[in-house]
Amino acid sequence: MLARDAMVIADADTGLIVDLNDQAAKLLGQDREALKGKHHTCLHPPEMAQTYSQMFQEHVSKGEIIEPREIWLAQKDGTIIPVEVASRVITYPERTLILGIFRDLRGRKKIEKEIQELTEHLWVTLKSIGDGVISTDCEGLITLMNPVAEHLTGWTFSQAQGLPLTQVMKLINAKTRSPIENPVERVLQEGTISGLADHTILVSKDGTERFIADNASPIRDDHGRIKGVVIVFRDISAMKRLEEELARLQKLDSLGILAGGIAHDFNNLLTAILGNIFLARVKQGQREALNKLEEAEKAVLRAKDLTQQLLTFATGGSPVCKATSIHELITEAASFALVGAPVELRYYLEDTLWNAHADPGQIAQVLQNILINARQAMPTGGTITIRAQNVILDEKSPLPLKAGRYIKIEITDQGVGIPPEHLSRIFDPYFSTKQEGRGLGLTVCFSVIRRHQGHMLAHSKVGQGSTFTIYLPATTEQAEDSQKIPLAPGHGHILVMDDEEAVRKVMVQMLRLLGYKVTSVSKGEEALEVYQKHLKKGKPFAAVILDLTIPYGLGGTETLARLLEIDPTVKAIVTSGYSNDPVLANYKEYGFVGLVAKPFKIEELGRVLSKVLKSPF
Repeated sequence: MLARDAMVIADADTGLIVDLNDQAAKLLGQDREALKGKHHTCLHPPEMAQTYSQMFQEHVSKGEIIEPREIWLAQKDGTIIPVEVASRVITYPERTLILGIFRDLRGRKKIEKEIQELTEHLWVTLKSIGDGVISTDCEGLITLMNPVAEHLTGWTFSQAQGLPLTQVMKLINAKTRSPIENPVERVLQEGTISGLADHTILVSKDGTERFIADNASPIRDDHGRIKGVVIVFRDISAMKRLEEELARLQKLDSLGILAGGIAHDFNNLLTAILGNIFLARVKQGQREALNKLEEAEKAVLRAKDLTQQLLTFATGGSPVCKATSIHELITEAASFALVGAPVELRYYLEDTLWNAHADPGQIAQVLQNILINARQAMPTGGTITIRAQNVILDEKSPLPLKAGRYIKIEITDQGVGIPPEHLSRIFDPYFSTKQEGRGLGLTVCFSVIRRHQGHMLAHSKVGQGSTFTIYLPATTEQAEDSQKIPLAPGHGHILVMDDEEAVRKVMVQMLRLLGYKVTSVSKGEEALEVYQKHLKKGKPFAAVILDLTIPYGLGGTETLARLLEIDPTVKAIVTSGYSNDPVLANYKEYGFVGLVAKPFKIEELGRVLSKVLKSPF
């Protein structure tokens, strides 16, 4: 203690005050000389005089230095003063004295009371907050937790205090189920406010999972140094469910619009198919009849793309991806979408453009849809520019894509542009700026690109035009030659299973034209019986072609599973009219070695069958 503290010296034998300094007299509110010679108990409240007298005698008998402790003094007017006292016994040859040093605690007591009141107020406020609040120190150990945080985590504050945040607040990614980075570490490293992604789940102590939104902020002292982190979070599970329900309702509404557009386009194609078939029947010349049948065939393939896109959007089917030449897709899509349009088309395509890992039918539809929109945005004409280049994205890329090789496609028009208030909504399933919106729309384009593990975005300025940018994953595989595929003749006995009689007849005729011997059945049970008979005779089938969906019998997947038990070397090709079925996208995982999606041309059937039969597996 310092000299500014009050000091009193008393005789150890008599207990009488020998001397005191001015600070002591001032503290007691009495005259210094008047206090000399009085018993030391006069310094204390009367009711406590006996207690302090006993403490005095014990101190004298032990002769120890007494560490600071809290006692009470009494002023002349009776005011009680809290003080901190430290004392020691001083022994001289002729007498023994006790020195007491007193420090006024009234200021500190006042501050402590204010702090206590403030703490109680803050705690009441903290308990009243509707969000969970957890604070930690710089080591990430929990120092505070409000009742909402206790409810959401399943931990009480008494259980969690001093534990690492990651042990109490378990966060996982809703999509990958993998742990999420500790928010405390991120705040301590960056020194800034940090938030969690929308798909964050909090797993409570009892295993309950909740979607949460949060932010973590640094706690700083008066000098700006970080002393800890505070995390504020709330349960948004109900909001997530509401958003999902709203999205489903919006999707149904959008499907109604899309179905109308599809029906319109599909009826046009059916008209072209039926009309060309009729003309082929009545034409006298063989060449003219063949021309009309080729036109009907083209219309059928376009109808195939339409149905595939509608199924993809309606049920979320995966694309059937393969190595695809983007260069060819772009030029073919442009020639189809812009035929007869008063626009100038400019290409800037990288010479060594990589192939994409994509479903060519779906990507062609996306490109055509964007190009048609560009054409409609320039009713009096203009220029459409298509750029395509190879890009490599790393982990620091701002795009929501994995690091790797991509093909970047940009389609730019000189049209009217999109207002800023509409630009952020153009991919919404229920939003359209057109009074007569028809076709697949940008919603499906965005959905298709996303299912390809790619990304699509748009930039636009009113009066200057729009640019749509697509990123597609690249592959090192070689794309198939898109030129007219020659017939691939072969030989061997092929087993065909399909429930549709008309399809079986056409496939049998196609295969026989290619040089194969064919046996056909209508369901899986028959296929198993026929295959087993031929195997026992030592005349196994070279391959089997199985329809994926059989309404009243074993389908392709179940039939193949049993065939593999009978003959592990069986070579099976899957075919289906349901282009959205996940088996088609991952047919090898189900034991198939080839795929032919309906409808198909004889050239495609022959090519796939030839490749399968030449394969050693």
